[in-house]
Amino acid sequence: IAGDYMICVNRSKPSITDEQRLLLALMADYDKATRPVFNASHPVNVYLGITLTQIFDVV
Repeated sequence: IAGDYMICVNRSKPSITDEQRLLLALMADYDKATRPVFNASHPVNVYLGITLTQIFDVV
């Protein structure tokens, strides 16, 4: 999520939204090689949930 972002540019007047400015400020010193843990030898558990929201066609 963090590494990819798009900045909208108007040719007549450069502009950036508040959300884009915040994202750039938060990610200015971000290092992808680091992990947000106290002890690097401990694993990070990631939980993922998936929900079915719509069925398009039932044969």
